[in-house]
Amino acid sequence: MKLTVGQTLYWVPSKSSSMSARDVVVEKVGRVWSTICGGSYRIDINTLQADGGSYMSPGRCHTDKEAYLAYVSAQVAWSNLSSGMVYRCPVGVSRGDIEEAAKLLKIDIGVAATQP
Repeated sequence: MKLTVGQTLYWVPSKSSSMSARDVVVEKVGRVWSTICGGSYRIDINTLQADGGSYMSPGRCHTDKEAYLAYVSAQVAWSNLSSGMVYRCPVGVSRGDIEEAAKLLKIDIGVAATQP
């Protein structure tokens, strides 16, 4: 994503912060960091994660509120999926099923063409 001066982003504070989510404006764009909120935070121009120095990040920006809600939705869905995983392959799930799921999830499972 390319940030521009004057661009509005949606700021979401970390859980430990007492601040609330809100729109913020990009004030300065550098090669690695962008400044928002009157210079109080700098965010990574690639990840939009705020710099916490040697501490936890104070928050993260998203392109807009809808992008944030889509991110949260994906995180919840992933959590639900991963908690439903079992140690062994469930009965009735084929190698093809697993390869298809891995492809959709952009996971390289390194399946070799071996025969049992």
